[in-house]
Amino acid sequence: QMGMTLIELMIAMTLSIGVVYAVTNILITSNKTATLSDSLAQSQETGRFVTSYLNHHILRAGYAPGEDSLPPFELECVAPNTTMCTLNQNSGAGDQIAIIRTATTDDNISCFGSDMGLAADTVVVDVFWVEIDPDNNLSSLYCLTYDRATALPINDNTKQPIAAGVVAIHALYGQSISDLDSGQRNVTQYVAPSELALDSGGAPDWSRVYAMKIGVLTQSFEEISGAATERNYILLDADTYTYNNRFAYQVFSTTIARANY
Repeated sequence: QMGMTLIELMIAMTLSIGVVYAVTNILITSNKTATLSDSLAQSQETGRFVTSYLNHHILRAGYAPGEDSLPPFELECVAPNTTMCTLNQNSGAGDQIAIIRTATTDDNISCFGSDMGLAADTVVVDVFWVEIDPDNNLSSLYCLTYDRATALPINDNTKQPIAAGVVAIHALYGQSISDLDSGQRNVTQYVAPSELALDSGGAPDWSRVYAMKIGVLTQSFEEISGAATERNYILLDADTYTYNNRFAYQVFSTTIARANY
């Protein structure tokens, strides 16, 4: 009877093992690539949403109907008050942004989209910051709208997470350091709140702030395949963010011109 010799059998087995090994490597590589692509796509989506969301709200900074005038942002936080105020931090979750605006009958919505039911011309403050969401243990962007007169949350609302996967936000304020003709804006430098030029009373002159730079650091929800690597990320004037893990991070930045001045 005709059959396979031992040498032929060994050759066939060796070829089969080579084919299986090659196919397995292709599948593993494809899985790693898909995981990385999904993580980057999620991180990018978060970054794009957050920059667009903050852009929408910052454009309303300082809005007052008629001839009224409002400062665009709240003063810096003074301990122990760290709620309805502007906070500048060079590390961790980053800065806190506090936008002043006037609620109207046409725009009576809180920063997270609920109807505030306020009387027209009520001045409110939208506050944005980053912290860990206890429901999913993910670093997230939060917001809360306050009644500026009472310094209390509108309708006793509690803070709300807006977007998960946000590690930090940082802001710089674009100011003019010279007098301008009426109707003109000319940003000469971007600075932290503590570095703003002072008005005649010795307080930060927010009326000279005509633009704002925002930096956002996002993180994937899940780890990607492969070994942990050390990476460094820089957001505006903040300290360098250094990570040695398997999460995907991305930096986003945008500049927003102030619409109300």
